[in-house]
Amino acid sequence: MKNQLLLIAALFSSATLAHDDHYLNTTVHEYYHIAFYVLSVLVAIKGVQWLGNKLRKRLQHK
Repeated sequence: MKNQLLLIAALFSSATLAHDDHYLNTTVHEYYHIAFYVLSVLVAIKGVQWLGNKLRKRLQHK
C-alpha cells in the first residue's frame, strides 16, 4: 500500500510539470486539462468499481 500511495503521489505531483504553458495556446491548454480531468475521473470510477467487485467476491466466499 505504501508503494501504491507513493506512485499515485508521484504521478499527480508531476502532472503539473507535464507541459509548459508557454508552448500551448489557450484553447489547446484548456482541452489538455479537460482531457486530463476526464481521464482522471474515469480511472477513479474504474478503481471504485474494481474495489466494489473485489469486496463483493470476498464477502461471497465467507
